[in-house]
Amino acid sequence: MYHDSDFSADERNRLCNRCPKFKELCEQQKQGELDKKLAKLVIMMLVSAGRYPLAIEFAKKAHDKKLAPKYYRYYQGLIFNKESALVDGFDCTDFGCTAEEIKKCFSRQELERLYPNEDFSFRKDKETDEPLNSPLEMLRFFRSELPEIGIFTRWNKANNVWCPDTGNFNPNLYLDYVMSSLPIVLTEDNPPQLSVYCNGIWKQQDLHLREINQLLRIHYNRAAPHMWKGFPKELWQMLPQESPSCTTLKSGKKYVNVQNGLVYFMDGELYKRSHTDEVYTTRQVPVPIKEDCECPNFEYYLQSTFRNDEDLIKVVQEMCGYLLLDTCKAEKIFYLIGPGGNGKSVLLGVLEALLGHAQGTIGLSLEEINTNKFARFKLIGKFANLSNESEASGKDAVNLKVSRALASGNSVWVEDKGKPGFMAKLTAKQVYCMNEIMPVKNGTSQGNLRRALIIPFEQVFSSNPAEGELAKDVNLLDKLLGELPAILRWALEGAMRLIENNFEFSHSDKVEEYFKIYANAVDELQMKRFVEEKMIRTTGKPTSTTEIYNAHRLWCEQNGIELPDKVSGNKYWDALKSALKSLGEKKIEKVGCNGNRVHLKGWRLRTEDDIDIDIEIGEDTKEASTLDQIMAEMQKLSPERQQRYLDKLRTRNAEKAAKKAQSDEEVAEAESKPKKAQKAAKKAQSDEEVDEAESQSKSKKAKKVK
Repeated sequence: MYHDSDFSADERNRLCNRCPKFKELCEQQKQGELDKKLAKLVIMMLVSAGRYPLAIEFAKKAHDKKLAPKYYRYYQGLIFNKESALVDGFDCTDFGCTAEEIKKCFSRQELERLYPNEDFSFRKDKETDEPLNSPLEMLRFFRSELPEIGIFTRWNKANNVWCPDTGNFNPNLYLDYVMSSLPIVLTEDNPPQLSVYCNGIWKQQDLHLREINQLLRIHYNRAAPHMWKGFPKELWQMLPQESPSCTTLKSGKKYVNVQNGLVYFMDGELYKRSHTDEVYTTRQVPVPIKEDCECPNFEYYLQSTFRNDEDLIKVVQEMCGYLLLDTCKAEKIFYLIGPGGNGKSVLLGVLEALLGHAQGTIGLSLEEINTNKFARFKLIGKFANLSNESEASGKDAVNLKVSRALASGNSVWVEDKGKPGFMAKLTAKQVYCMNEIMPVKNGTSQGNLRRALIIPFEQVFSSNPAEGELAKDVNLLDKLLGELPAILRWALEGAMRLIENNFEFSHSDKVEEYFKIYANAVDELQMKRFVEEKMIRTTGKPTSTTEIYNAHRLWCEQNGIELPDKVSGNKYWDALKSALKSLGEKKIEKVGCNGNRVHLKGWRLRTEDDIDIDIEIGEDTKEASTLDQIMAEMQKLSPERQQRYLDKLRTRNAEKAAKKAQSDEEVAEAESKPKKAQKAAKKAQSDEEVDEAESQSKSKKAKKVK
C-alpha cells in the first residue's frame, strides 16, 4: 500500500499548481539545492498528509543519488510511526511562506485557523459591518469546501485510512494499518478474546480493555490526527475476523515472564532470553532477575519463622516457585496454619509484591471461590489467590468442589456482571492463611486430602516476647521488599527442584504431622475412627446402613463428639465410603435387601464377643511395644468383658503355643531322619568292609595251606 501509483504525477501537478512554494521546493530537489533538513520536512509533511506516492517520488528525485536511499529509509521510518512528529501539525510558515502568500493560496477556514484574531468566516455588509450569512449557511459552506482544502490544513491530515479519491474514512485500510503495526492475536478461550502484545506480555481484551483501547487510539491518532469516526464499534467488529490465532505463537508454558526477560529451566540451570511477541505469555512478574544478589533478611525470616527446619523451608521454597509456573501439575491447595503473630502475613506480603499487587494476585476467601461465580472471574490472568484470613464457624462447612477443580487446572464456570458466563481454564494457585483448620464438606474425601498441603507456623513473634517467643520486627516487610530480585531467584530455584522431582514436594516431618491433624479436623463425622474401632470385615450377610448409623451416633455420644443435627443418607454413605477407602478397601459394595434398604456388604459391626486380638502379647518387640495400648483399651471394658478377653487371649496363646510345640517336634523329627539314615549307611558300609576283610583273610590262609 506504500508504493508508487499512477495518480502520483497528476497529484504532483495539481499540488504544484495549487502551491507555488511546493513547486519551488521540487525544482530545488531536482537541482540538488534543497537543504537536507527542509527535504525531510517536506517528506514528513507529505506522509502526514497521506500522500505516500508523492512522498516516495519526492525522496527518489534527489539530485544526489546517495541521498535518495537515505530519504527513502526516512520515509519508511515515518510510515511505521517511529517519529512522534507525525502527530503534530504543519504551517506554511515552516517552509518560508509569508502571510500574503498564504492568503492567496488558502480558504477562509485555513486562514481562520492560522490567524484566529482576524475574521475570515463571514462576509460582512460594508455599511453595517454585520455578517451576511447565517452560521448554518457557513457550516454548509465549510462542509462543501472541506475536501478541497489544501494539504497543509490540520483537519485534512489523512494517512492511509482515507481513500485517496474520495477522501472518506475507510475502516478496511485502517484495519490493515493496525494489523501491520500492532501485534494482535485471537485467544482460544470460549468465547475468543483479542490479545495485544505490549511491554513484554500479551494483554487480553477482558482484563486490559482500557490499555488496549489506549494503544489503538494512539495508532488511530497517528493515522488520522484529531479525527474520530466511529472508531471503537467498527474496529471491534472487524479485528476478530482478521486476527490470527494465538496457537500460531510459541507456547509460554515453560517460561516465567519477569520484568527483564523470559526465564526458563534447562539441565538444572536457569536461563534468560529477551522478551518477544513470538512467545505467548499473559502474566509478568514485576520484578527483574539478577545474577549477583542476596537476601540476608529473608533468610533470617525463614530460619526464625520455621525454627531452622530445612526440610520445611524447602517445601516453602517449592510452594513460592510453584506460584510462578503456568501449570497445575502439582494439584495442591496451600494452607498456612498457625495462631496470630507468627509470620504468615509477612510471607503473603512478600508474595503479593513478588507476583504483582493488582495485576498478579487477588484475595478471595475460600467460601467466595467455591460459591461466587462473579468472584471467580477475577482469577483470570492471576498468578495466585492469596487469602489473608479464611475463617468460618463449624456450621459453615465449605464445599471444596470448585477449589479442587482449580487446583487440578480443570475448567470452572466464571461470569462477569452484565455479561454472559463461560467456562475458563485457570492456573491461579490458592494460598489460604488460617488460625485453625476450616471445616469443609466431604473433608475426608480422597480429592480433598490429596490436594491439601499444610505449612505450619509455630513460632510466635511479640513486641514483649515471653519464654519461647521472639521479638517482633515491625519494619521486617519493608526490608524484605528491598530484596525481591534475590527472593525471585530463590523461588525460581524451588520451582526448578519441583519440576525435577516430577511435581512432588519435598518430604517434611512437620508437614506430615499437620496433615494428619488436618485429616482428623476436617472429618466432620469422625467416620474413619468409628470404622477402625467399631467395624470389622466379614464374609457373612450385609449390614444395614441404618444400623451402622445408629451405632455411630451412640459411639459419638459416648466419646463426646457432636454430630450435625441432620445428615442426609447420601452424605452419610459418601463419608462411610471415603473412610473405608482410606483404610485400604478397594471394592465397596452397596446392596438392597429387606425392603430395598441400603446394606453394606463385606463389613459388619463389632459385638461384645468380637474382641480384636490381632495385637497380642509376645516376645516380639513390636508386640511388646503395644502392651500399654492393650492395657489402656482393657481399662475401658467392664470386669466381665476383661475376664472374657483374658480367657480368649490365654486360650489363643495356648493354642498357638501348642501348634508351635507340635511344629517344633515335627521339625526336629524331620531333622533327625537324615541323621539316622547316615548312621545306617555308615553301619552298612562298615559291615561290608568287615565281611570283605574276613573273606580276604580266609583266601590267604587257603593259599598257605596249599
